[in-house]
Amino acid sequence: MKAFFILVGFRAIASAQHIVSNPAAACQELGASLAIENVIVNFAEYVPAKTNLVFTQAYNLSTCGLPSQVVTTDLCRLAMYVETSYRSGE
Repeated sequence: MKAFFILVGFRAIASAQHIVSNPAAACQELGASLAIENVIVNFAEYVPAKTNLVFTQAYNLSTCGLPSQVVTTDLCRLAMYVETSYRSGE
């Protein structure tokens, strides 16, 4: 299974456009409204600053060298399945 993650800093969005009054709701809305061809959003979760994200080592992610990471800013964490060919789901 192919997947990728997008991390969006709400402070960056807020400073560029407007203040996000409810970042958790905004993150859920982003995940629900994202429409990209051949992409399925698995989850969208708000992650507040200073959270220690523990990354799964499944799917051969152990090569990234970081089993966890403390985030420095509020994030919207998205996980997506990206179909790159007709065999992607095998």
